[in-house]
Amino acid sequence: MSLTAGATVVDAALFPGTQSGLALDSGGAVHAFGGADATLPVTPSSWTLPGQAAAITLAGTTDAPAGVLIDASGDWQVFGSLLVLPDATFGGPVFDPATGLPVR
Repeated sequence: MSLTAGATVVDAALFPGTQSGLALDSGGAVHAFGGADATLPVTPSSWTLPGQAAAITLAGTTDAPAGVLIDASGDWQVFGSLLVLPDATFGGPVFDPATGLPVR
């Protein structure tokens, strides 16, 4: 996985039961790791949320991925089928204890 100059990883998630997943960088780009490259065409090609990239949630499989990209203000951008996301995804925001910002 290579990042754009000056970018840092802000969050990463694994597909359930695997060592494959996606990482979200500070510029909003999504990067695959652990053999999850086939998932990239399903993810958003550019960051369209108004806030800074903050978190990623994954579900499904590398063949049928689903997830949510979340910005620092709590806005969501989804990809794949919402039907495979766990119920906890929709339970409400979780706040970072250090910053008070919603992260999931």
